[in-house]
Amino acid sequence: MPVWVFGHSAGAFTAEEKKDLAEAITQLYVNFGLPAFYVNVQFIPLGTDDLWYGGRPHPKHTMISIYHVAQKLKDVSHDNTAAFLEAVDNILTPRMTKMGMSWEYFVTESARELWKIDGIVPPPTGSELEKLWYKHNRPVLSESKL
Repeated sequence: MPVWVFGHSAGAFTAEEKKDLAEAITQLYVNFGLPAFYVNVQFIPLGTDDLWYGGRPHPKHTMISIYHVAQKLKDVSHDNTAAFLEAVDNILTPRMTKMGMSWEYFVTESARELWKIDGIVPPPTGSELEKLWYKHNRPVLSESKL
């Protein structure tokens, strides 16, 4: 599970901008081999008195919290932290700049053992069962139980 949470100024994003970001973020992880349904993107609008930046309300700002559980950056042998951050910047920078949005993000990684989907412990990365989850874009116990 990667989860991206955009805590943002109310009205800062249109529905189309949210859709575009969610699709680009999902594709980033699909390119790393994760099932698309692992990816969660949330937009949480904050009122003018709920989002303060530098001690002042900010009309067009977003704080992006990125949580990794399914796969940690250090575990991805074909990539590294710098390359991941560059990919994130390639998604965010053109879009946020075009919107006139200021933004900040951070990445937090958690133990995979603390994660379940529908009460099921997700299969190991790259396993045959995870490939089945990828194929069906949802948790399944086996091909025969569909």
